[in-house]
Amino acid sequence: MSVSCLVVDDGVIDHGVAESGEVLRAIAAAGVRLVFAGNTEPGDDRRARLRTAGLADLFAVVLQSGQLGVAKPGLIFYRLVVAAAGCPPDRVLCVGRDMARDVVGPLVHGMRPVLLRPDGLGPGELLPYGTGLIRCVGELPAFLG
Repeated sequence: MSVSCLVVDDGVIDHGVAESGEVLRAIAAAGVRLVFAGNTEPGDDRRARLRTAGLADLFAVVLQSGQLGVAKPGLIFYRLVVAAAGCPPDRVLCVGRDMARDVVGPLVHGMRPVLLRPDGLGPGELLPYGTGLIRCVGELPAFLG
């Protein structure tokens, strides 16, 4: 089943603004809804950082734990992600760099996770079934089909 929504953690943006921006623009141009979902401190607004990077216009919704009062990998946070996606969970692809917050949480809620790890998995880490692994944001489009 094809992806209708891509949920992006701020770690993906941090990975490389130029590459991330190019890839995310292409994904948005293909008609995929983009949602930003990050754990933030109260008062920390990542929208300013997204504007500075020239990426704010790509995201239909920006979910920030510091403003919501709930954080990843919490149940309520991921219910908000599914609502923001505007499609069934199995059509949502989540990409991030943290195993618990960006892989396990989405899997529990029926979404498809992709783990961004430039150096691969750490010692003793196992990739849960159904989870993609990428080393750079440029590999993300392969998971959209």
